[in-house]
Amino acid sequence: MKKRNVEVFGNGMEILLGVAIIFAFILPHTTTLLRLVNPILCVLLFFIKKNKSVVSFCWAPIIAIFISIILNISGEASSKSVFAAMAILIYLFSFPMVRNVKINNIYLYLAFGIVFLSQIGYLFNIAPVITLVDRYYPIAWNEKGIAHMINTIDTTNYSSFRLGGLYRNPNQCSKYVTLLLSVYLINNKNKTIIHQAWFISLCFFSVLLTGSRTGLAVASIMIMLALYDNKKMSKWILVVVVAIFIGVILKGVFSGSSFRGFEIEDGFSNSMGLKFKITMKYISEEQSVVKMLFGHLDSDLFETNTSYSLDCEYGYVIYCYGFVGFVAFLLFYIKMFRKLEKEKRMFFVVLLWMISSSIMMAYRTAFVFMLLLSTIYNDNKGIANLKLSEG
Repeated sequence: MKKRNVEVFGNGMEILLGVAIIFAFILPHTTTLLRLVNPILCVLLFFIKKNKSVVSFCWAPIIAIFISIILNISGEASSKSVFAAMAILIYLFSFPMVRNVKINNIYLYLAFGIVFLSQIGYLFNIAPVITLVDRYYPIAWNEKGIAHMINTIDTTNYSSFRLGGLYRNPNQCSKYVTLLLSVYLINNKNKTIIHQAWFISLCFFSVLLTGSRTGLAVASIMIMLALYDNKKMSKWILVVVVAIFIGVILKGVFSGSSFRGFEIEDGFSNSMGLKFKITMKYISEEQSVVKMLFGHLDSDLFETNTSYSLDCEYGYVIYCYGFVGFVAFLLFYIKMFRKLEKEKRMFFVVLLWMISSSIMMAYRTAFVFMLLLSTIYNDNKGIANLKLSEG
């Protein structure tokens, strides 16, 4: 029985990692005290890992953030942006946070189960779930615009609502689910498709409920990549399954489906297209070369001056950390991608969120992203390759 428990829950370090992930997924970030939990968890995991040296490719974004803080700390930098910058520095300094530890499926199931049930609670108007979420996960001041997605659900017109569950913000919810899905697909790549089907299906449905177009694209690409890499699946069966999958997506896109996630054309013109135009407008109008290079370190200032929000990762990085920061983070991702084994590079599909939302620059998802990335990066073979390349 004891051996069975270890197989399900893992050893001591794996249990600690699993608990950290659960906390990162369910803790509300509505107060400064709760926001401190993730950096504290990161530091704790860092101090119990075997190797505490900073990975070489982390230095570029670390230096870029430090320069931005130094240049802006006495001027326009907001306390919120400085706080977020310090948290990112902690994640980069302590990357990878853990060594030779895997995430057992039980923790992925628990994290997803909590998120999915919170969505279902609003879908079917389950009073205890709604009361619990409303009490402990209130809508943040900058999410007032999504109140209608929660309070006016019309199941006859699925485009009239977007279910964000306990995160309230549907894009945040979709990001968390796609992060979980990516790790699950990587960790279970040798399992049969029958073994994986139920979890993949529920994750895909959860993303559909959020109405997130980027989320749908990320989930779809990851699922098709996982099917392609599945060694236990016949190639003919693979062709049939992928054809059906693509057919469902295309039917949803071209048949006038009421699911918002299928409204691809509107996404390019009014969502991602608008964010790109706003970013380009800032670049063309910025007068200070120093600010252009090293950033403003105040995301709210952009919205105050323009009445628009830079709700995309590349725009946020360019405005807060400048083009030096943008290049630094780009190098971080490129070098990280090259270090990963080929079958684990699927994780980087989540970076599609950079074009329509934020993943590492969003405080809620930064810790989860870096924690999961560190477990994907940090296996025995990856460490051996790293030592050989740096030796």
